[in-house]
Amino acid sequence: MTYERTVLTNTYLRNRNFSGLTSGPSPSSGADLKSARFANADLTSAKFPGANLNGVTFAGANLTNADLTGATGNPSGGTTAVYANTTCPDGTTASPATAQTTCVGHGVGA
Repeated sequence: MTYERTVLTNTYLRNRNFSGLTSGPSPSSGADLKSARFANADLTSAKFPGANLNGVTFAGANLTNADLTGATGNPSGGTTAVYANTTCPDGTTASPATAQTTCVGHGVGA
């Protein structure tokens, strides 16, 4: 499933299964993604500023260059997600090259 350059601004996408997604949506400002599943999805460069991520799972997702600034909720699966230059919900950056290697504890749950 490919959603490359799909605009999801203020879109209601609760309980959707995006597992295995091969290209992330962008931008997605204010999207309601409550309980959506992004397990093992490639969300490289996806943008979720201000999105509702309550109950969302990012288990195994690639969040390289993703922007989660201001996203609300407590998405899970963060310990198995891939981070590289990822902007966490609290505005900090997670990357293997920095002391902060994950968004867990920065707006993303384990």
